[in-house]
Amino acid sequence: MAEGVKRIGERFKDDNAAHVKGLEIPMHDPRAFSSLAVAYAVHNRGACHLPHQMYNVEMGLKIREYGIISKDRFSSENKGIITARMQNYTEMFNCVTMCAFIPIKPTQMANLLAYATGFDFDVDKLYLTGERIYNLKRMFNVKCGVDARDDVLPKIVLKPLEGGSEGNVPDLELQKREYYKERGWSEDGIPTKEKLEELGIGWAVK
Repeated sequence: MAEGVKRIGERFKDDNAAHVKGLEIPMHDPRAFSSLAVAYAVHNRGACHLPHQMYNVEMGLKIREYGIISKDRFSSENKGIITARMQNYTEMFNCVTMCAFIPIKPTQMANLLAYATGFDFDVDKLYLTGERIYNLKRMFNVKCGVDARDDVLPKIVLKPLEGGSEGNVPDLELQKREYYKERGWSEDGIPTKEKLEELGIGWAVK
């Protein structure tokens, strides 16, 4: 048990073990906040709620600078797109050592960085930096053997529940197709050579 849920699932051959890439799923449920399905499935760390804050987006947080808006928390359409964009932005929170729970907007963050460093920051540069970081992390995982086969959710979180999210199950496959396309990744979940070169990190090609 000390080795985590993934090892327990492997030991007892149970595909309901609630983890992604070895990281246990937190309390935030994809059946209540649909975009968490793809956010958990594809994230480089696994099922972590912290790096993307998609439940906040599903509850009304809007990042207009990057077109991140959810109109329906139960819908799966467009969720792969806004999740990729939100991940690119929230990668910057660790870079600037800022708490991820502070709902600062990109324009504010860019201004703070410009004032603090004297460098020319704007929302586009923030986004590009976050996208480069995210893709580099993915390439590290790819070199460790990770691909689309690992971008999955356990069956236990794809079963409908009673209550506030009754009957809702996110369409993970739709979200993943949107996500890979938005990121410029192949169907295997691997950043393409063209995308990496576009980001100035072509040296990371597998």
